Amino acid sequence: MSPVIMHAGILTLPQPGIPTCRKSAACWGNPSIPETRYPCPGTQGSQGTLPSRRALGYGAGMKFSQADPGDGYLIEAYGPGRIQIDGRIFSVGLILSPRQLVPEWGPARAEDLTATHLEALLALDPQVILLGTGARQVFPPAALLASVFKRGIGLEVMDTGAACRTYNILMGEGRQVVAGLLPI
Repeated sequence: MSPVIMHAGILTLPQPGIPTCRKSAACWGNPSIPETRYPCPGTQGSQGTLPSRRALGYGAGMKFSQADPGDGYLIEAYGPGRIQIDGRIFSVGLILSPRQLVPEWGPARAEDLTATHLEALLALDPQVILLGTGARQVFPPAALLASVFKRGIGLEVMDTGAACRTYNILMGEGRQVVAGLLPI
């Protein structure tokens, strides 16, 4: 498998031997990371710069793997007014775990979350709950979240896009994750 390179927030798989660089020498611009110069495809005569593999913390035996859809539900896409799972598009809030999908969950706005909404997430016996609060991160009142913390269950509050990405990672690791996702 080719190494994965993070560039400007985008993970790309380079062509064999040629890491992808989408801008000129100012690509990374972090003077604290030793740089290695690579050809920058798509630009005329410019050199792109990427940090060395060692500077990024890659060990010799580190490998990336992709989540297998056979492991459970994966979020395939998301955007304003939609979340795509298993080829189906949802435009309303939902609960998602690797083995269960519950559409039409939650309020229209994160500010209207109630204990009943959180109880529906807890009923799936998660190790961690991801709460996607729509287009922006909105923290519910601490008193509402206390019932989750008292049970020793992790709870992460984030915007729905971040919750979708995090869900796929945790699901791919085999974690008992439950996501409550409000529409973006």
